[in-house]
Amino acid sequence: MRKLLRLISVSTLIGIWLMSNPQAIAQTRTVKGASPTRVIGTTKNRATSTVPAECADVCGQYRQFSWAIAKQEGFFRPGTIPNRNHNPGDLKFVAGYSFPGQRGVDRFGHVIFKNDYWGWAALQNQVRKMCVESGRYSPQMSIQQIGRLYARDWKRWSANVAKNMNCDPHTTLAELFSIPPTVKVQPDSSKITAILNIQMVMPNSASVELWHELYELDQNDTRRVQYVL
Repeated sequence: MRKLLRLISVSTLIGIWLMSNPQAIAQTRTVKGASPTRVIGTTKNRATSTVPAECADVCGQYRQFSWAIAKQEGFFRPGTIPNRNHNPGDLKFVAGYSFPGQRGVDRFGHVIFKNDYWGWAALQNQVRKMCVESGRYSPQMSIQQIGRLYARDWKRWSANVAKNMNCDPHTTLAELFSIPPTVKVQPDSSKITAILNIQMVMPNSASVELWHELYELDQNDTRRVQYVL
């Protein structure tokens, strides 16, 4: 009974403190990422209270692959360059561009972020671009092909990332996350003109059934089909 009363008293005191300090609630935000849930955006670092638009829409698959990359880069080992720089992806600086939350660049050219939160946001946004075919990456690329562009020691990088994802290095992102193929259509005015110029001879008088049959024949015209495809 005494233990129960002690727990109730502690909970009551915490509740009273939170009610008397509404800013402590408003300025504290929990973000779930590939790493264990961490609290960010406290009164000591208000800069992290707003997520940049380009990094806000991140789904679970991006976090999963980001975690696999971060583990390969050694982010979870204290004292490593990615760990010290709050840079789980060990991202390099880009000339003429500043990552959201970027605080500087170390002597090796790695980006230094304000805290882990901004580092995770940058890595997950990079993975998002891989999955939507943005820049030099594509979801049709295998982990090994991505590794060739991402890391100097790409063989070890791709092998470790694939191991962390429990798959083969030759697995593509499309296969890994069931990403549908992208169909690109190039407009061609000459094709449209050719379709419109196809003339069908229609009888002066015909029954409704005949009109329907003629319509179906016209729609299945191989000339029309080949132009559409």
